[in-house]
Amino acid sequence: MKKKQLANLEPIIRTFEGNNPITNKELYLTDEELVERFRGKVTKRTLANWRSNGEGPRPTKIGGRVLYKIVEVVEWEKQRTVQA
Repeated sequence: MKKKQLANLEPIIRTFEGNNPITNKELYLTDEELVERFRGKVTKRTLANWRSNGEGPRPTKIGGRVLYKIVEVVEWEKQRTVQA
């Protein structure tokens, strides 16, 4: 996903973070988009390891593809946020 596309998602993500979805559609990220969201600090292989170990954001399998609900990713990120 390109930076412009990610920037377009930010208002939607903020809406979901506030538990006030603006649409009935679920938004999903692929492995590649999630790696990009984490700025390459997490690899596709790490995501696969997390899935097999029950770690990381909870995946959803649709049509044979592994996807991540953006709301699940945001919630997982919040749980991992460290207080300074």
